[in-house]
Amino acid sequence: MKYKVLIFAAMFFLAACTSNKNNSDKGGNSVVSGNLKNASNLSLKLEMLTPAGFQLRDSIKTDADGNFELNTNISEIGFYRISLDPKNFCVFILDANNNIKIQGDATRLNRGCEVSGS
Repeated sequence: MKYKVLIFAAMFFLAACTSNKNNSDKGGNSVVSGNLKNASNLSLKLEMLTPAGFQLRDSIKTDADGNFELNTNISEIGFYRISLDPKNFCVFILDANNNIKIQGDATRLNRGCEVSGS
């Protein structure tokens, strides 16, 4: 009888762990938007910091006024950055279902950008 209870408990525990993992893998839609001065029609990259370095997750082009809105699926919380090049970027924390707004100057993102919602 004890073995049946232990086996049942182990199966329940494994099923619960598997269920939580599958739900977290789905992630959620996050929005990264904003306005960058001096960024007319520039390409921006959304990159995630991983143990191997930054990994490209998505990209977008700003409009003529430097506005952008990037809708992307985020499956896990982490450090992300919007970058124009490897030396000009803005770092923030992003999680599923976040709405992040970024304001700054495209010529010097790495020297200061304003991030809200992170």
